[in-house]
Amino acid sequence: MLNSTINKFKDNSFKTVGIFSTLIGILILAYFLIDIIIEGAGRIDFDFLNNLPSRKAEKAGILPA
Repeated sequence: MLNSTINKFKDNSFKTVGIFSTLIGILILAYFLIDIIIEGAGRIDFDFLNNLPSRKAEKAGILPA
């Protein structure tokens, strides 16, 4: 009886640690995605999407891609 109680405790502990670790990973991923969207949204405009690549950063675009 004691062995099954210990195994249930280990199982629940492992499950809790796994869920906690997964939530931390999801929160970090969400933080990075939100940061990328906030920082990058201002840099993408109509000219960037419709201009050809250029050596000058002001005129560069991604039209062929």
